[in-house]
Amino acid sequence: MLPGSIIMLKFGLRMTTDQETNGVDTLKAIMVFPVDIAFLSLSYGSAILYSGQMHSTAPTPVKAVLSAAFIAVALLIPVIVVARKSERALILSKTKTAAGLSTLGYLLALTITTASISMGSVFW
Repeated sequence: MLPGSIIMLKFGLRMTTDQETNGVDTLKAIMVFPVDIAFLSLSYGSAILYSGQMHSTAPTPVKAVLSAAFIAVALLIPVIVVARKSERALILSKTKTAAGLSTLGYLLALTITTASISMGSVFW
Protein backbone atom coordinates (compact mmCIF):
# COMPACT_ATOMS: atom_id res chain seq x y z
CA MET A 1 0.00 0.00 0.00
CA LEU A 2 2.77 2.44 0.89
CA PRO A 3 4.60 2.23 -2.47
CA GLY A 4 1.31 2.83 -4.28
CA SER A 5 0.65 5.87 -2.09
CA ILE A 6 4.11 7.19 -2.89
CA ILE A 7 3.56 6.85 -6.63
CA MET A 8 0.25 8.72 -6.29
CA LEU A 9 2.01 11.42 -4.28
CA LYS A 10 4.62 11.69 -7.04
CA PHE A 11 1.87 12.12 -9.63
CA GLY A 12 0.11 14.78 -7.56
CA LEU A 13 3.28 16.72 -6.91
CA ARG A 14 4.29 16.51 -10.56
CA MET A 15 0.97 18.04 -11.56
CA THR A 16 0.78 20.79 -8.95
CA THR A 17 4.26 21.94 -8.01
CA ASP A 18 5.47 25.20 -9.56
CA GLN A 19 3.40 24.99 -12.71
CA GLU A 20 0.03 25.81 -14.12
CA THR A 21 -1.69 22.83 -15.60
CA ASN A 22 -4.42 22.69 -18.18
CA GLY A 23 -6.67 19.89 -19.32
CA VAL A 24 -4.29 18.67 -22.03
CA ASP A 25 -1.32 18.51 -19.64
CA THR A 26 -3.42 16.58 -17.14
CA LEU A 27 -4.59 14.12 -19.79
CA LYS A 28 -1.01 13.61 -20.98
CA ALA A 29 0.12 12.90 -17.44
CA ILE A 30 -2.72 10.43 -16.96
CA MET A 31 -1.82 8.69 -20.22
CA VAL A 32 1.83 8.18 -19.30
CA PHE A 33 1.06 7.22 -15.68
CA PRO A 34 1.04 3.48 -16.58
CA VAL A 35 4.81 3.77 -17.03
CA ASP A 36 5.10 4.79 -13.36
CA ILE A 37 2.86 1.91 -12.36
CA ALA A 38 4.96 -0.55 -14.38
CA PHE A 39 8.18 0.68 -12.75
CA LEU A 40 6.49 0.36 -9.36
CA SER A 41 5.76 -3.27 -10.20
CA LEU A 42 9.45 -3.77 -10.96
CA SER A 43 10.27 -2.51 -7.48
CA TYR A 44 7.63 -4.85 -5.99
CA GLY A 45 9.17 -7.78 -7.81
CA SER A 46 12.66 -6.83 -6.67
CA ALA A 47 11.56 -6.50 -3.06
CA ILE A 48 9.74 -9.83 -3.19
CA LEU A 49 12.76 -11.60 -4.68
CA TYR A 50 15.07 -10.04 -2.10
CA SER A 51 12.74 -10.90 0.76
CA GLY A 52 12.37 -14.43 -0.55
CA GLN A 53 16.13 -14.88 -0.58
CA MET A 54 16.38 -13.69 3.02
CA HIS A 55 13.63 -16.00 4.35
CA SER A 56 14.24 -19.09 2.26
CA THR A 57 16.30 -22.10 3.31
CA ALA A 58 17.07 -22.82 -0.35
CA PRO A 59 17.93 -19.55 -2.14
CA THR A 60 16.57 -19.02 -5.63
CA PRO A 61 19.18 -19.76 -8.31
CA VAL A 62 20.83 -16.68 -9.77
CA LYS A 63 19.75 -17.74 -13.26
CA ALA A 64 16.08 -17.68 -12.20
CA VAL A 65 16.43 -14.24 -10.59
CA LEU A 66 18.19 -12.82 -13.65
CA SER A 67 15.57 -14.35 -15.93
CA ALA A 68 12.77 -12.78 -13.89
CA ALA A 69 14.54 -9.41 -14.00
CA PHE A 70 15.02 -9.64 -17.78
CA ILE A 71 11.38 -10.55 -18.31
CA ALA A 72 10.25 -7.67 -16.09
CA VAL A 73 12.31 -5.15 -18.04
CA ALA A 74 11.12 -6.62 -21.35
CA LEU A 75 7.51 -6.20 -20.19
CA LEU A 76 8.11 -2.53 -19.38
CA ILE A 77 8.95 -1.68 -22.99
CA PRO A 78 5.44 -2.23 -24.41
CA VAL A 79 3.96 -0.11 -21.61
CA ILE A 80 6.32 2.74 -22.49
CA VAL A 81 5.58 2.42 -26.21
CA VAL A 82 1.81 2.36 -25.68
CA ALA A 83 1.98 5.35 -23.32
CA ARG A 84 3.97 7.39 -25.84
CA LYS A 85 1.61 6.44 -28.68
CA SER A 86 -1.42 7.45 -26.61
CA GLU A 87 0.22 10.78 -25.82
CA ARG A 88 0.93 11.36 -29.54
CA ALA A 89 -2.63 10.42 -30.47
CA LEU A 90 -3.93 12.97 -27.96
CA ILE A 91 -1.70 15.67 -29.45
CA LEU A 92 -3.06 14.80 -32.91
CA SER A 93 -6.63 15.08 -31.55
CA LYS A 94 -7.33 11.39 -32.06
CA THR A 95 -9.14 11.09 -28.76
CA LYS A 96 -10.70 7.64 -29.30
CA THR A 97 -7.33 6.18 -30.28
CA ALA A 98 -5.67 7.93 -27.35
CA ALA A 99 -8.29 6.60 -24.93
CA GLY A 100 -7.98 3.07 -26.29
CA LEU A 101 -4.20 3.09 -26.11
CA SER A 102 -4.28 4.58 -22.62
CA THR A 103 -6.66 1.85 -21.48
CA LEU A 104 -4.34 -0.75 -22.98
CA GLY A 105 -1.40 0.84 -21.16
CA TYR A 106 -3.21 0.66 -17.83
CA LEU A 107 -4.21 -2.97 -18.45
CA LEU A 108 -0.62 -3.90 -19.27
CA ALA A 109 0.77 -2.04 -16.25
CA LEU A 110 -1.74 -3.56 -13.84
CA THR A 111 -1.14 -7.03 -15.28
CA ILE A 112 2.60 -6.60 -14.77
CA THR A 113 1.99 -5.39 -11.22
CA THR A 114 -0.22 -8.38 -10.43
CA ALA A 115 2.37 -10.74 -11.90
CA SER A 116 5.16 -9.09 -9.90
CA ILE A 117 3.28 -9.41 -6.65
CA SER A 118 2.31 -13.03 -7.32
CA MET A 119 5.93 -13.82 -8.22
CA GLY A 120 6.56 -14.37 -4.51
CA SER A 121 4.60 -17.61 -4.64
CA VAL A 122 6.79 -18.86 -7.50
CA PHE A 123 10.14 -18.18 -5.82
CA TRP A 124 9.27 -18.92 -2.18
